[in-house]
Amino acid sequence: MPQVERIGQRLEQAEETRAHGLVVVAGRLNLDRDAFTTCLDTRRPRKDVETDVAEGRAIGVRGTPTFLVNGTLLVGAQPIEAFREAIRKALKEAGAK
Repeated sequence: MPQVERIGQRLEQAEETRAHGLVVVAGRLNLDRDAFTTCLDTRRPRKDVETDVAEGRAIGVRGTPTFLVNGTLLVGAQPIEAFREAIRKALKEAGAK
């Protein structure tokens, strides 16, 4: 068996093991295991996540945490004063209009 096929098989096995582990954890959390398994198998939420990621990238989000306050990006862990200042600025701009 060629090396590429062996690698592919191992990746598939790892994916199956990971998915099984997630279902086990879902059961421990008292989630609906059938619904959870269906979600994993169909990858239904993937499109929503990809849409959210694309929207974030379009406005300049490059990592987490990133916060958006009225169009102002706050990137990374910020002190509370950075949020207060961004909110004050947004309120001031809103009042000026």
